[in-house]
Amino acid sequence: MANKINSETKNKVIIGQFLFVDNTPSASRNAVISDIEIPHFLEKISSDIKDKTSGYALWTYRDYRGNLLYNSNFSLGCDGWFCKKIKTIKNKSNNIIKLEKDSSIEQLIPPERNHFGYSGGITRLDINLSGSGDLLIFVGENKRIIYVRNDKSIQLSFPPIDGSVSFSIKGLSGEVFLKDINLYNFEQKSGVKLHDDRGSVFLNSFREMNSQM
Repeated sequence: MANKINSETKNKVIIGQFLFVDNTPSASRNAVISDIEIPHFLEKISSDIKDKTSGYALWTYRDYRGNLLYNSNFSLGCDGWFCKKIKTIKNKSNNIIKLEKDSSIEQLIPPERNHFGYSGGITRLDINLSGSGDLLIFVGENKRIIYVRNDKSIQLSFPPIDGSVSFSIKGLSGEVFLKDINLYNFEQKSGVKLHDDRGSVFLNSFREMNSQM
């Protein structure tokens, strides 16, 4: 396509979605490049991108997790949540929720927001916490009790969920502060950077490719 456009016009294509890896469940039957061949592929394609296109953009340059929750960092206060006896503390980038005994937050996740529920992936929960106290967490009918002492980041796993599901956190004792919550059953892989900006498996190959361009 690039050769045809170059030979018949004065234009060059822009690769708007350079998608060399794709772990989307619905794309599992698409053609793929073997992981061991990707560095070689990137090395060889750099000259074609340089000579025959106006540039490229990655599908995603950093892994991202499809959060099922609306207003997960409480920047809009309790919008989207059913809040009971909670206190909201203003912060620079978002808000912090304070949970005490018998206080709670709850959100119903509709089926249209659960894009990847069909794939049967494990449901994962990441929360940044501080304070001292105990929490009861529900994802549907599955529950966990968390014991918080000082600053803590927790990662929990729950069975797969499909369709709609209720998510809630209830204070059992003490005072616990929630900074943000991520409930997800799919993480889009980029191959370039991890979700926390650390380098992923093909970062050096991309740096080499860019240097050749």
